[in-house]
Amino acid sequence: MGVATPCSSTSTLKSTASRSNAYPGYAPELNPVEGLWSSLKGRELANRCESTIGAVVDAANVGVLRIRTEQLAFSFLDHTSLFLNSIQAINANLF
Repeated sequence: MGVATPCSSTSTLKSTASRSNAYPGYAPELNPVEGLWSSLKGRELANRCESTIGAVVDAANVGVLRIRTEQLAFSFLDHTSLFLNSIQAINANLF
């Protein structure tokens, strides 16, 4: 048996990192789900003291239905400045 060698050298990792997009490890401002949780915690899940997890799930489902009917999901996406497709980027005059 030979000597174990690492799968990647430091220089390989550095060259790969320089070619990839450098996104932060955690960026809640780029995650539209954070808007959903913020909305749920501010309304349907605010100040609740339920005895069962089922009651909390029911309240969360009511909140998700509200978000769907009020089209808030799109505002959460707009807040991130991310796009679903290139058509939205073109309409925003970014390309």
